[in-house]
Amino acid sequence: MTGSWRLFLLCSLLQGAGCNAAQFEALMPASVTTLSGSCVTVPCSFTVRDGIDCGNELKFSFKENPVTIQIKGLPEAPRLTTPKEPVVEGTPVGLGCSAPSYCDTHPPTVTWTPALGLSTQLQQNDTVTSTLTFNASHLHHGNNVSCTAAYHIPSGNKTVTSTRYQLSILFAPRNTSAVGSPCLPAGEGGCLNLTCTSHANPAVSEFTWYRIHGEQTLKIGTGSSLSIQLWNAHYVFFCEARNEIGTEKSDVYKIGIQANEFSSYSSALGSGSGTPFSSKGEGCITGVKVWELPNSHITGIQLRHGANWGSVLGIVTTSELSMELFEGEAIVQVSGKYNPVDYIYQLTFRTSRGRSLIAGQPLQVSFNFYPKFARAELRMLSGRSNDKGITSLGAHWGIVHEMN
Repeated sequence: MTGSWRLFLLCSLLQGAGCNAAQFEALMPASVTTLSGSCVTVPCSFTVRDGIDCGNELKFSFKENPVTIQIKGLPEAPRLTTPKEPVVEGTPVGLGCSAPSYCDTHPPTVTWTPALGLSTQLQQNDTVTSTLTFNASHLHHGNNVSCTAAYHIPSGNKTVTSTRYQLSILFAPRNTSAVGSPCLPAGEGGCLNLTCTSHANPAVSEFTWYRIHGEQTLKIGTGSSLSIQLWNAHYVFFCEARNEIGTEKSDVYKIGIQANEFSSYSSALGSGSGTPFSSKGEGCITGVKVWELPNSHITGIQLRHGANWGSVLGIVTTSELSMELFEGEAIVQVSGKYNPVDYIYQLTFRTSRGRSLIAGQPLQVSFNFYPKFARAELRMLSGRSNDKGITSLGAHWGIVHEMN
């Protein structure tokens, strides 16, 4: 049953003979609220003025101000109290949750979602307050926090949840990474596109690039992207990301170039739309995987150098073809079909033993990549891809050697 009930509750005390009624004051609330099926507590307090001394036991009642009892079907949603200042990673955070307590003997139980730390609950008058405390972490950034108040009622418990609060944690750059892809052959006089990425709040305000040259660290540029010329045999790079909270350096990115007569580059063919990519790895290529869209174009490629598979170039689909190379076997030809306005449609990898891996459909324009020099083999693939497949492809050839 819900609604409002106006009850004349008798609030009385004992009064002696000759006592003046004006000497007594009773304090009662004009209204109280409770839940349907729950109990209700109505407080009543008395104030007796100085000079009272009554001997006879007579009852005196205060009936002038009746109490209205409001009966609700559902409890009010708890209220969240959020931090007033920006929260920095590593500092303590306190969130408050206040819920009305309708029955003193059965106060609500407040829980937090997610349970990020220690919570304590305190009941004061007709309110229950829970406090959640934890140390701020960048892992908490963006989490939606809410509290739930559960009321015990014999006819069936009732719960209500607060509005969600999205945590905003300020933190220095995290997971900073440096990668590179050749924009020209990976040989002397070639070009390398460097990209630095990082996760930070507030966002990274400055990227700085460094090159390690022997025992020296040289600053070579700024910005999330940087293009440089390659002149020496080996390069080691790293980037540093900075925001107003702090800085973080990436792991080093290494590239070895073939400064000899056996290096060559088969220029990329295709539309060239999308994001640039390049395979990388040390040692000989020992395996290749190709993913295709059935009856359509090539979506992804993956090369294995030694025992390690590199990153997928493009995207993975359900149709996969693969080939593992024998010891001493190398890829010496890459050919296929492409459409100049969209995707690579067919790929054929041919090895030094005459074996082939063929994927895709024989549609559109033919191409044929091979090294300039007989002693060279496939070292790397580069090109571009979008969210549907490979849009352009080029091949890099050379002699395998270990990087210093």
